[in-house]
Amino acid sequence: MKVRTPRRVSCLLAGLLLLGGVAARAAQAPPASARAASAITAGVKETTLPNGLKVLTKEVRNAPVVSFSVWYKVGSRNEHTGITGVSHLLEHLLFKGTKKYGLGEISRTLFVNGASFNASTYYDWTNYYETLASDRLELAMQIEADRMTNSRIDKGDLDSEMSVVRSELEGRENSPETLLSQAVTGAAFQAHPYQWPIIGWRTDVENVSRDAIYEYYKRHYGPNNATVVIVGDFETEQALSLVNKHFGKIKPIPTPPQVYTTEPPQRGERRVTVRRAGALPMVTVAYRGPAANSPDFYALDLLSMILGSGRTSRLYQNLVEKQIASAADASAPSMRDAFLVYLSATARPGVTPEKLEEALLAEVERAKTSLVSDAELARAKSQTEAAFVFQNESVTSQANQLGFWQMTDDWRYLTTYLDRVRAVTPADIQRVAQKYFVTDERTVGHFIPTSGGGSGGPPPREASARVEKPKRGDRPVPLPKPSKTVGQRNVTRFKLDNGISVVVQENRSNPTFSLRGSLGGGSILDPQGKPGLASLTASMLSRGTEKRSALEFATELESVGASLSASADALATNLTAQAQTKDFDRVMDLMAEMLRQPAFPEADLQRLKGRILAGLEEAKTDPESLASRAFERAIYPEGSPLRPETLEEAAAAIQGVTRDDVYNFYRNQYGPDGMILVVVGDVSAERLRTALESRLGSWPRNPQAKPIPTVEVPLQEKGVRTVIQVPDKSETAIIWGHAGGLRRSDPDFYATQVLNLVLGGGGALNSRLGNVIRDEQGLAYSVFSFFDSSLYPGPFQVSLGTNPANAEKAIRSLQAEIGRVREQGVTQREVDEAVAYLTGRFPLRLETNSGLAEILWLAEFFNLGPDYIEKYADYYRAVTVADVNAAAKKHLQPERATLILSGTVPEGPVQ
Repeated sequence: MKVRTPRRVSCLLAGLLLLGGVAARAAQAPPASARAASAITAGVKETTLPNGLKVLTKEVRNAPVVSFSVWYKVGSRNEHTGITGVSHLLEHLLFKGTKKYGLGEISRTLFVNGASFNASTYYDWTNYYETLASDRLELAMQIEADRMTNSRIDKGDLDSEMSVVRSELEGRENSPETLLSQAVTGAAFQAHPYQWPIIGWRTDVENVSRDAIYEYYKRHYGPNNATVVIVGDFETEQALSLVNKHFGKIKPIPTPPQVYTTEPPQRGERRVTVRRAGALPMVTVAYRGPAANSPDFYALDLLSMILGSGRTSRLYQNLVEKQIASAADASAPSMRDAFLVYLSATARPGVTPEKLEEALLAEVERAKTSLVSDAELARAKSQTEAAFVFQNESVTSQANQLGFWQMTDDWRYLTTYLDRVRAVTPADIQRVAQKYFVTDERTVGHFIPTSGGGSGGPPPREASARVEKPKRGDRPVPLPKPSKTVGQRNVTRFKLDNGISVVVQENRSNPTFSLRGSLGGGSILDPQGKPGLASLTASMLSRGTEKRSALEFATELESVGASLSASADALATNLTAQAQTKDFDRVMDLMAEMLRQPAFPEADLQRLKGRILAGLEEAKTDPESLASRAFERAIYPEGSPLRPETLEEAAAAIQGVTRDDVYNFYRNQYGPDGMILVVVGDVSAERLRTALESRLGSWPRNPQAKPIPTVEVPLQEKGVRTVIQVPDKSETAIIWGHAGGLRRSDPDFYATQVLNLVLGGGGALNSRLGNVIRDEQGLAYSVFSFFDSSLYPGPFQVSLGTNPANAEKAIRSLQAEIGRVREQGVTQREVDEAVAYLTGRFPLRLETNSGLAEILWLAEFFNLGPDYIEKYADYYRAVTVADVNAAAKKHLQPERATLILSGTVPEGPVQ
């Protein structure tokens, strides 16, 4: 249950708000854009029940999956001082239970049905959503109808959840970017409720009463203040009958109080400074902007993209490429009321916030004084249109679009959005820049990193009052009938003469395709003394070729809203791409070009090294990054190719890498040998074969290329405890675990995945660690466990973040639960629930081209067999309790576990 605050466009409402600074990005020529626009709203039916509930339905038959969500017109915008954060706190409490569903049963019921589910709170709305197999649609309706009116919201639930929300607050307070964003937004608004963070002020959250929360619930949660959105594989009339059955009898509520406060005019520039532990200065400049339904918003949205979207953007080219900033972006969030336009940047090491601000403001003045080029505007329009097309792959994203715009304005906004975007001219862009980029209406924020010890004092301790342990009862939730086995898929496999393995899955439902590939060149092959070389080499592939400069390469992609990138992990160099089918040949040309003709330009290498060094500098004050690096250094022995360097060693190594090093790694390691390419989408196998043979078929094998080496990872003889003090942090990051012996090819792999899901692999909402640490004791917002398993034996680890004062208690609970599972085993019920989840959730992973491409690539890379998708459910249904308990004995070694604590850690031993 995450809240969203405006930060950078890359973080802003990720995957949810897809227009307006978080904008939907999609196609190019008018015919294509017309189809994209109509596809978003085509077939949408709006129905209003007698009690006022609006229902939006859209049948999409691409996969046996449906997205069901309920959107309430209530968010932090509807709060006032004293109850800030109540919308978000209420969202948490509505997972606790109802009159029908006992404590924890909502999450457990959805879990065993394989649903992807959660909730979100924003300034203007709160929503609850489930994506699940379409034959389980009525289950989602039952839960949400009950949750709308029968949530119990008792004092014990509030007490137990309070520490969880505190943990969420503290995790956000660890982020300099979040702190700066909150400070700027709070200074920009003095009257309107957009001024406080969605999660609320801590004292309000801690002191709001149960009765105040319940009154807020009854005032805002009702059918006439909500919209149901259903998108996916269903029959409309039948679905509407079910909606009426479950929601139709709910009585409407009195019309909720309206928000009528209008922010008064700003009469002069405002400035804020945030000083906190950190590594690099940051600057955010915010200007007063319009509401999303303003006619100006289309041009303003495009302007924010021209400034901050992609490597061709002005901020990237003039701040990042010129080594003033390590990151920079712009965003214009879509809101019901007038909001802000943000420009943000993080400095390169050695750059002052004053210089950073000067560079940002120079781009503002440029937008006001000169017209954007036709090419810039066309590129922004093309990116906007392309996202409409890509979103049609996913019923979840389509439902999110409809629900978001129904809350912000009206879902029909989407029907004319692309037409209005297409009509924007360079003069319109300049006009809105001059209208809204006004010096007296801006707020400027500087984040000044300190070495710690800020004026705020140590993080507050949790209340010492006893937390009531939930009365869970023994009632099991009903297990669903087994999901339908995924049927045989129309997959074609072939191999080029030079060794490239190709897998293609045709999907004609949307004019797009996704690519997933790999080839030799993982970091496990980094030469001695050159850590990071494989990653640098992969990242340089798209930064200039013998035919195109880095900017020209990026322009080719971004001009059609396509993406193509390369990166390296431990085992391989990975390729990913996404584009519309009309741009298939363009992407194939560029992929072949970067693989066979990279130029590795010196200037671009130096810029990339600078960005990496800036990231390493930022990691020095990030508790999670420090904990992760320390954990891997503890479990992998000296000399292991999997053992990372210290931050200082990594920085020194990156500084020492030359262009010759990069070129030699490419020359010695890259080639078609062992290369895998998977393409899923609106592309025939024959077209793909022809494209690859003409572009990569003559690529000669590389006799110098080294295969992936065999790596053994011995289990350490004894545990290691490391404390990393990071001053002025409100949350302690904890990692607990050890090296393991699990490979992906091991016969007990599936039993171990079931074990992990029981422990914490599904996150905090339904697992033993989540139940104990989050739900019963309220010690952490999230807790997650993970068995890494690859070609080499991977580790087992548990990670969580908690208030420093609670670290000792959280660790003891974690250790006790791990020990209990190892010694006492799991139950048949737990295995049944885990298997139901794994098999029920799997079809959701096949919903999009990119999701299916990833699964097909995994099957190819790990040699899982051509029928892996068809047999997936059988593998898990064959797992027994004895199998899982044997895996626990073998793969859980608590007496040898490593413990890492990073952040502001209390003095004294933590056992």
